[in-house]
This record gives sequence, C-alpha cells and structure tokens, in this order.
Amino acid sequence: MRIIIHCGTHKTGSTTIQTALHENAKELSGYHYHCIVNSPRINARNANKFDKEWIIKTVRDAESSGVENFIFSAELFSTLTSDEWKKITDLLSEHEITFIVFFRHWVNFLPSKWAQYCLRCDTQSFPRFLAQLKRHKDQHLDARFALLIERLISVKPAEIKAVSYDNAISSDGLLTTCFSAFGMPENFVNRFSDSKMHLNVRKPRLDTEVIRLLNGIYADKYGIAQDGKFNQFLRNKPPGKFYMEKMLSSLRDTDVLSDLHSELIASEVTVTLSRNDLSFILWEESFLALVSDYSVNSISGEFFKDIDPIDFRCSQVEIEELRPSLKQKLVELIEI
Repeated sequence: MRIIIHCGTHKTGSTTIQTALHENAKELSGYHYHCIVNSPRINARNANKFDKEWIIKTVRDAESSGVENFIFSAELFSTLTSDEWKKITDLLSEHEITFIVFFRHWVNFLPSKWAQYCLRCDTQSFPRFLAQLKRHKDQHLDARFALLIERLISVKPAEIKAVSYDNAISSDGLLTTCFSAFGMPENFVNRFSDSKMHLNVRKPRLDTEVIRLLNGIYADKYGIAQDGKFNQFLRNKPPGKFYMEKMLSSLRDTDVLSDLHSELIASEVTVTLSRNDLSFILWEESFLALVSDYSVNSISGEFFKDIDPIDFRCSQVEIEELRPSLKQKLVELIEI
C-alpha cells in the first residue's frame, strides 16, 4: 500500500485540501483512497498523544479493506525533526511512503505566517519578526525551507513531491495540482479545476496588532518567554498557548483600546517585500538547489514563476515600548 503524507506547509491552502478530502471521502473510497486529517495520534512530537498501536492497526485495517492509497494530512508534519519523522516512518516501513509538501514564496508567506503567530502567542512586530528571521536564517524553518526537505530525505521515502503553492494558484489551481500529485484518477482531479479556495477568515490587521501586545502583557505577568511560536520553529520547543484573541472582546468600546490603537497607528510603517530582497534571493537560491529534483509543478523551469512585490502596512510598536500606565490598564481590563 502507498502511504501519502501531506505535510502542509502552513499557509499553503491545507484547509481547502483537507475540506475537499473530507467532502469527497465516499467517492475516493471507490478509487481505493482513504484519508485521515489532523489526527494528534500521529504527532510524534507529543508523547502523550502519539499512538504507535493505533497507527499500525489503522493502516493494516485499511489495507485489509482494499485501500491502496492511504493519506495522512496535517500541517504539523512540516515542523517535525528527523528523529520524530523516523518514529513515524519506522511504523510504516512495510509500505511505500510518498511525501507531498507545498511551499509558498516568502513575499506572500511571511505576513500571513506572522499574523498566525500573533493570533496564538507571539508578541513581536512584523519588522522585528522579519529581522529575527534574517538573523536566524540557517536554523528557522520559515527562512530555510530546505530544512524540511533535508529531514524528509533523511528517512528515505519512496518519493518526495515538492509543490509550488504560487504556481498552483496561478495555473491549474490548488486542488487540481494537489490531487494530481496524490496520483488520483484524472476524471476526479479535473472536477476541481474551477474550485475556489476555502479562505480562513482574516482578523483585521489592527486587531492582530492588539492581540500580539496582549500576548506580551500575559507573558510578562507570568514570566513566560515571549514569541513562543516563532521559537518553536527555531528550537523545536512547544510554545505557550495564550490565544489572547478571546480577550479582545473585553476591550471593545473602551478608552484604553482607543489609546492602544493610537499608539499602534502612530508607529505604522510600510514594509516592502520583494523577491529582489537580498535575503530572499539567498534563501531562494539555497532552497532551489535542493528542491529542483522533487518539483512537480515548475513553470518554464521555475519553482516560483511570478512573484510580485507587496507593500505590507504594520506597526513598529514593541511590548517594551508601551507606556507603563497603559500596560496596567490593559492588565486590569482583561483580568490577567
């Protein structure tokens, strides 16, 4: 049996892919496909949830029932170390393993990834996030995409398929490209040529800025290291789970929120993200040197065909720069 492991990465349409797999599960079973999405039992990083017996039994039961292609899909796969991958692949050694992994160019990827971090537990502004990423360019997955490919290579799969998210969106479409990479029947794949992406609802950017500062206040109060999500990808350490988004409602229609907005807006800047940025050029060269052997949807030989620059509006305010009186008001209002 072929085991297909879809690894994300983050911010590359995984929700759209997983929704389509779920909605078409019955039809896919007729083509001898079975899929499991986002199961914590296959997260080799979480010793409390990782379930070797369940993995072995689930795969064997599927094979016994006639399944020929078993899909595991989860973005968390993209964060695993080589040792964590080996824990999974050792359980599946009887089968042919294919990795499917999507990559999105940094110009479009980084603003979305920064916002995702902020909505979890991170504090830093986008300019600081970008500076930190450039500083840790050789160790951080968000800068060095090749790290993931290297980790996948280390467990010796039958096949690795690297998919350009940007090329997929600009040409055949996300689902068509993905399902073709999965090896699904052409008549099934072609049905998705006009499919729309399932877009996650975006927070207004100013709300994201407020939430990151609430994260910072929370971390300060409880002596927790700032920027847990960023550091998870840097040091493979589990982050704190603040989810301060839920606290935002406590500030609605208050003077303190108005004051906070004023501080954020007063320090706004426009960050231009361009493929011609020297850091992006170097990151891309390093990545393409490795990924070219695994690419499935290059256009005219380019993994990232057309990447237009963007201007990203953001605030430079950091948690340590907030007025102490404003910090205290925030602590009192959100009761932390």
